[in-house]
This record gives sequence, C-alpha cells and structure tokens, in this order.
Amino acid sequence: MAQDALHHAENVGVVVRNAAGLGASAVIVGETSASLYLRRAMRTSLGAVFCLPIVHPPLLSTMLSALVGSFGTRLISADAGATILLEEAGFGGNVCVIVGNEQRGVSPDPLSLCALRVRLPMDRDTGPLNVGTAVAVMLYGIREYRRRAGPQNLR
Repeated sequence: MAQDALHHAENVGVVVRNAAGLGASAVIVGETSASLYLRRAMRTSLGAVFCLPIVHPPLLSTMLSALVGSFGTRLISADAGATILLEEAGFGGNVCVIVGNEQRGVSPDPLSLCALRVRLPMDRDTGPLNVGTAVAVMLYGIREYRRRAGPQNLR
C-alpha cells in the first residue's frame, strides 16, 4: 500500500488503519504526504501505525520502480477515471495499491509505473469516495479476489 501526496493528516491515519485491518504488508508514505506522526494522523489510525511496517522513502517513484524491477510487484492505482472496475481486475501475485492526493489523485511519475488503474463502481453519479474509504474498498476487493481464486491461482 502506498500513499502519494495525501495532505490531510486524518486521511493518512485512516489509510494506515484500513491497510492494517485489511491485510496490507506495509505502508509506503510518499515524500509529499502528511506525516503519520502528526497528532490527528495518530488519532485516526487508532494505533495502527504501530501494527505494520511504515516506509518513508526519499522518493516514492524510486522505491516503486525498485518494487517493480526487483520483486515483480504490480502497481495498481485507485483512479476515479479508470475504465476497469475493481471487480473486473485480477490481483494475483505481488501487488501494491497506490492512492493519491485528495483532489488530484496519483502524481504523474508514480502513475506512469502502474500496471493497472481501477475504479470503484459508484451509482447515481455520486463521484469518487474519500481516499480512506476507497482504500478500504480496494483492499477488501483484493482480499475477496484472492479468497475466491484460492492459493493455486494467485501467481
């Protein structure tokens, strides 16, 4: 799970809490995101910042490139403008979900590394969800995909 340029400390904390609760292995916090150690972020994470590894790379794009190149990680962005719906996507293998800024989404450099952009199905033209809610839905969708696929089909 990676955060790119999240500015609101409350969102940063909620994203970490959701990542911890829905099975993420770690959270990568981009250099332009609000600090997880601000009081508001700590409060909304409900202590989840102490439940899983938190990585603060000097440059998010460099770390994401290394994940792709060295570990074969597929980067998946939550993107309200994507044409592929969450339930249509495959999540086998090593994946990292990237969420972006509350107004602009994922920055161009990390977005260019993404193998897949998915959007969450929304009814009644309500627009995109809050980033914390979107992370919860994305990670739950990945977990359900993997549960249904079974371990033999996740490569």
